[in-house]
Amino acid sequence: MVDDLLFAYLEPRFADFDKLWGSVVPDNVPPPYIVFDLVSTTQSHTHDAPVPIIRARVQFIFYAETKQQAKGLSQDVRRLLNGLKNTTVGERSIEYIRWDNQRDIYGPNVKLFQVLDDYIVFCEGSD
Repeated sequence: MVDDLLFAYLEPRFADFDKLWGSVVPDNVPPPYIVFDLVSTTQSHTHDAPVPIIRARVQFIFYAETKQQAKGLSQDVRRLLNGLKNTTVGERSIEYIRWDNQRDIYGPNVKLFQVLDDYIVFCEGSD
């Protein structure tokens, strides 16, 4: 799956990897932290068969007590992912990753600043 592929890529490269959580953050984890979700995947087809490349949208949400802290984590991840291409992780290949958009909000329920970054990921395989 695409989320496993990105986790495998980020783990040895991202200094704050222990702050990265998939979908749900355990209770009592202090900020700052990052939540990562697979939003959607699609696979193109030719007349004969599926193309062996997946296009996925993934979202990172950076939670922090200050907007600057959330932006800093966002920039750290963006430096690792934006423009990444032709990279093998385990047995799969990341063909290309591009940063797509960003939104800044304050979450009154969690009382934290949030930066939401969407990435488009092209990788080989099928999900």
